[in-house]
Amino acid sequence: MQGVNIYTEEGARTGFRWGPTPGTFYDNSQFPKDYVEAYIKQIQPAYRNLPAPAVQVENNAMRDDLRALVDRIGPCILLGWSTGSTNVMQAASSPSYAPKVKGLIGIEGFQASSGGDPNVVKTIPQLTVIGDHSNPTNQQAWSATINGLGGDRIPAGRRNSRQRSHDDGGVK
Repeated sequence: MQGVNIYTEEGARTGFRWGPTPGTFYDNSQFPKDYVEAYIKQIQPAYRNLPAPAVQVENNAMRDDLRALVDRIGPCILLGWSTGSTNVMQAASSPSYAPKVKGLIGIEGFQASSGGDPNVVKTIPQLTVIGDHSNPTNQQAWSATINGLGGDRIPAGRRNSRQRSHDDGGVK
């Protein structure tokens, strides 16, 4: 059986940016604190921290599935959230698929480590939304790379709204 990583409560609290340390919430966190225990029980296994080459095998499978979907539905905008932004970036990073992708949206994603080929995706309009309590440096570097190649990328920045975590449970 293939191994997976499962967030611990401590990992979820800091990974989802509910707070700076386990057991501590940011003052402006919108995650519904009374529901942490219920949420923790629902955490799903994730593949992204698998040892090489397993993580790449999973990413390649998702990339290929996305490309099959693009073939089926035609030109589209691909949206990915968090590690899913890696999958949509990789799906678009092919000279035969880039023309079919009319836009890329990365919710807390799109950085140099996303595996995208900047020379291929530079002509695709891109938007990244960065969550609060995260360092935007990597996303801003990707923006600079794409824009430096003449691409159409809205510079990465924080949302101009109330503070939100990586997973705020849909609270508005």
